Amino acid sequence: EDEIVPGRTCQLHGEVTLEPGPAVRVARPPTAPMDVVASALVAGARVSFVASKGNGSPVRGYTLIADVGGHTQRILSPDAGTRQTCTFQGLTIGQTYRFCVVAHNDFGTSEPSLLSTEVVPVPSETVPSPATDVVAKVVFNAAYISWTPGADGGSPITHYTILSNPPVGAQPITVSNPHCTMTTIKALQAETLYQFAVVAHNAHGGSEESIWCKPVCPTAMGALVFGPTCYGVVPAQTTFDFGGGKDFTCELWVKP
Repeated sequence: EDEIVPGRTCQLHGEVTLEPGPAVRVARPPTAPMDVVASALVAGARVSFVASKGNGSPVRGYTLIADVGGHTQRILSPDAGTRQTCTFQGLTIGQTYRFCVVAHNDFGTSEPSLLSTEVVPVPSETVPSPATDVVAKVVFNAAYISWTPGADGGSPITHYTILSNPPVGAQPITVSNPHCTMTTIKALQAETLYQFAVVAHNAHGGSEESIWCKPVCPTAMGALVFGPTCYGVVPAQTTFDFGGGKDFTCELWVKP
C-alpha cells in the first residue's frame, strides 16, 4: 500500500478510485509586506508598511528588521492591506539605516519586503529638509506641480506651501494634506513665465525653500501644445479647465 505524504510527489499503482469531497484549501506562508517607508526620529526611526495577505492562514504578526546593528521589532497583526506604523528607538544618531519587514503565520514566514529608503536618525527634532525635484507642467491656464518630500526632521510633516513667481492670488498657497506631493494652481496669465517652489512644514516650522522649478508658460485658451517627441495614448475624453468656473470635455486624437 502506497503512503501519501503531504508535500511529497508520489505514484499510485493499481486501481485508484476518486470520490468527490469538500474542496481542500492549501495554506502557505503570508505574502511579503509592501511599500515600506521610513522617516527619521530622534535616535530612532518611524517605519510604516502595507500589511500582508495570510494565504489561507491568519497573519500572526510581523518582524521589522534594520539592515545595520541587528535591530528587530515584533508587532501584532494589522488587517491585510492596511498601513501599519511603528517606531524604532535606540538607533545610532548619524548612522544610515534601511528596513525590511517579514510576516508570520502558522505555516511559516513570508519573503522579506523590499528595503525602505535610507534614513538617518537625528540628534533632535528640527524643521523639515527642503523638498526636491519640483516640476511644473501647464495645460492652458493651470499649472500641475509635483515634488519629492525631504526628511521630516524627526517630526511629521503637517502641510506644504507653494510659492509662485509672479504671485498667483493669495500667497502662499497651502496644501493641507501632508501626504500629498502634487497640486494644481489655476487662473494663470497666458504668455507669462511662472516659477514655483515648495516649503514643507512640521511642528517646528517651515523648511527652506526648495530649488525653484524651471519656468513654464501657460498657453492661450484653445491652444493645446504637444512637444515634437510627445507620444503615447491620450484618453478618448479629457476634461480641461478654461477658467471662468467652467470645465469642458473634449475628444482628443493624437497621431504619433
